[in-house]
Amino acid sequence: NVTGKNSISVSPTQSIIYNLTAENAFGKAEQEIRIEVLALSKIKEFRSKQRKIEFGKSTDLKWDIENAEKVELFYDGKSEVISNRGEKSIEPKKHSQYKIVATALDGITKIEQEVTVEVYNRIKIKSFTSNYLFVVASVPVTLNWDIENASEIILEDNLGNKTDVSNKTEFTEHIKQDTTYRVWRQNDLSNATSVKLHITVIQNQYALELQPFLPRLA
Repeated sequence: NVTGKNSISVSPTQSIIYNLTAENAFGKAEQEIRIEVLALSKIKEFRSKQRKIEFGKSTDLKWDIENAEKVELFYDGKSEVISNRGEKSIEPKKHSQYKIVATALDGITKIEQEVTVEVYNRIKIKSFTSNYLFVVASVPVTLNWDIENASEIILEDNLGNKTDVSNKTEFTEHIKQDTTYRVWRQNDLSNATSVKLHITVIQNQYALELQPFLPRLA
């Protein structure tokens, strides 16, 4: 009974017919209205098989959408209509964001979800050198390196001392004994790998001057 009202809020959970009857002393009138309840759209799955890839490599986007009138994929300033379920091979050249937008069966309501794929260049060690490979104990040694695409660089000696040199291109130190340095490098994609450099300490300047003339063992 909705006497005195001209509207009422309803929340049907399934398709239903409402019958409206109006009457007064002279009679009555009836009218019915059918409310169609549509299933909600749902993004069951939207993911990239790899969230981090090496530059030049490809991966696959995979999606599964329920109860959608239309599904669109947005990326790199473009968009395309896709099926409700499927896969797509992608080869981004940089960190890229992919967004899926599903339009519900009512043609109005939209839901969306995003996935980011990160792209990393392979680490490259162009050089790892020292100003001296043979040095008198009192003379400082400077190590230099040129490493591309590494987010972290760690310098470690054979005594286990480690120094974070991620934002540097050289390191100077006084050493008192033969020392082997190892430079570790990694980024968010690659596991840590390293290269070594050995510095030999000569006890006096005279021996250092003779060093170029001494036979070397293989």
